[in-house]
Amino acid sequence: MEDGKLILVGWNRSPYARRVAVSLNYYGISYEQRHQTAWEHFDEVKEINPIVKVPALIIEDGSFITESYAILDYLDCRVGPELSLMPPSSPLRDEVRRIVAIATSVIDKGRELRYEVHLRPEEHCHQPFVDRWSAQITNAISALEDMITKPFAAGEKFTQADVTLGVMYDMIQNMHPELLTVGSYPGLDLKAAKYHSMKEFQQAGLGYD
Repeated sequence: MEDGKLILVGWNRSPYARRVAVSLNYYGISYEQRHQTAWEHFDEVKEINPIVKVPALIIEDGSFITESYAILDYLDCRVGPELSLMPPSSPLRDEVRRIVAIATSVIDKGRELRYEVHLRPEEHCHQPFVDRWSAQITNAISALEDMITKPFAAGEKFTQADVTLGVMYDMIQNMHPELLTVGSYPGLDLKAAKYHSMKEFQQAGLGYD
């Protein structure tokens, strides 16, 4: 590994890997990226993360951090409170956490729905699960729509709430477009358009090409 450079392990189709990539881009931290998935690169990822999940971040001394929330906490500490995407104090910090919590729950339900609908054999697809998860996703998206009335998701400045909201929006629109059609949530659409215009998101790519 090149001195002073981190390695992000994960494919940006994973919204969790992508939110780390967007955050790294925002902080201006130089990094390499290994576009690996747990499914396609099981043995390689196992050497980094014993539970065989991405994303993972290999830091300069060769040690690693797993789970996006832990990676982001490490990055926030690394850049310090003045630059951190997680505000250091309430009430803004609490609002960011509320939005991040709902958005990551949508991501998790979206992933479960994808497994049930697209990966499980059709004859074994359990429709009550599909209906429940779809309802949870749309309820949460409606709640987010009502919450994000300011210039950025949690207020007047760009925070981790925007990063996570942006990757959530792209994931659901690409994997489950029937649950997030353009025009149904104008506030989210406006925020997403703003994020798509930012180099931090553009450099991370969508991962759905």
